[in-house]
Amino acid sequence: MPAIINSGAAYIAAKTGANEPVEITQFVLADIDGLDHTQSVNLAEVMPAANEIVHQAAVSQKGYLTPDKVVYSLSMDTGDGDFYFNWLGLVANDGSLVAVAYVARTLKAATANGVQGNNITRNFLLQFADAQASTGITVPAETWQIDLSAWLNAMDVRERESNRDIYGRASFFGDAWKVTLDGGDYKVQPGIGYIEGIRIVNPSEMIIAAPSALPKELCLDVSLQKDVNQVSAVFTVYYGTPGDYVDSAGVQHYVEKISYLLATGDPGDRRTVYDVDDTGLINFIQTRTNLYVSQQQYASETEHGIVKRATQTQVLERADNETYVSPKQLWAALDHLIPLNVGVSWHGTIDDIPDGWALCDGQDGRPNLINRVIICAGGEYSPGDTGGNDTPNTGSAGSHSHTASTGSAGSHSHSGKADSSGSHSHTATTASAGSHSHSASTGSAGSHSHTITVANHTLSTSRIPSHGHNINSVQLM
Repeated sequence: MPAIINSGAAYIAAKTGANEPVEITQFVLADIDGLDHTQSVNLAEVMPAANEIVHQAAVSQKGYLTPDKVVYSLSMDTGDGDFYFNWLGLVANDGSLVAVAYVARTLKAATANGVQGNNITRNFLLQFADAQASTGITVPAETWQIDLSAWLNAMDVRERESNRDIYGRASFFGDAWKVTLDGGDYKVQPGIGYIEGIRIVNPSEMIIAAPSALPKELCLDVSLQKDVNQVSAVFTVYYGTPGDYVDSAGVQHYVEKISYLLATGDPGDRRTVYDVDDTGLINFIQTRTNLYVSQQQYASETEHGIVKRATQTQVLERADNETYVSPKQLWAALDHLIPLNVGVSWHGTIDDIPDGWALCDGQDGRPNLINRVIICAGGEYSPGDTGGNDTPNTGSAGSHSHTASTGSAGSHSHSGKADSSGSHSHTATTASAGSHSHSASTGSAGSHSHTITVANHTLSTSRIPSHGHNINSVQLM
């Protein structure tokens, strides 16, 4: 690729700094052994040796493309030759070498002995600040001075790369290029697809003959091919292994697998599919992601749109159902509803206790409620009071007494039952009139006695053995 070399940059800087014109007047062509034209130009390049220089000529035409770009052209007709060249230099009027280009070794032949020679044109594009003003070039560059092929190729590359950014390596719309099996034949469905940014259209159903052996991969080969008046996307469907390549004409081919035929003959789909229809890609994206909404469209329970973030006050006041809350706001609200140090009963195993809760086991400042019963504060108890035993048993309850009295008239009966624990006594007094009876039954626990004095009455007592009660409770805080 051509480049302004160090001596040229110094020349241009000196001239523009002194407010003098930049005057480039001559082309120099040379044939240098061992020159690799694929390498970048050496910025320290100097003028070739005299025996390597094969042609020198004045600039044929010059023009400007933009205020910072100027073109210098050399036209060699059939009278120039014969010689080979692979090096071109642009020289200023004071002999300074300004710019250099490496090219593939080229023959310039003159017409001689009835054999037609060739015409060759070479153009140098120089770009530097205020190039047009510095060189004094006032004529626009002619069409022939511009490498239109390079321009058009660059346009195709930009278009393909832009599509590649959107559609990725390969994309197909709906059933486009889908392979199906129908009566022993494989059919490729019509539609639109993109491979490496090249848009390919299958206008109608395509029938592909069945392969001689299975399984097989079915591939789509896509390239951009030049015609007389256009560049077209060309495709080929074939059985084989996918792999991009450059053909003998230098054209890049992109190969994508679209189906895999199983040993049973059934086709497996290998396409990347998007449900894009005639409404276009933008509608597909809008429907799929709902990202495109009017700035005036607010979201509701049924419509997508813009939503507002709730304030902390709105969260606590439950102000509306149109705003949203952040995780921080949500947890603040939950902490407000269930503050720290609130204890709840947990019906489950300790291992299943949910995250954010902890067993009240006396650790990390938590109260120890294992095998304890919670009693509400107030009266005899204050907040934080503790007491009791790990294993409480019931026993006697002090010395006490029970008194029962009855009065009756006529034939009737009285029944009474007393139950006590601990050392105590029972006293029953009866008075009677007429024929009647009294019965009293007592049950006891622990060592104690009953004393009953009656006349003409039947009394019974019962006894149950000593026993106890255990109470266990687990609490969560």
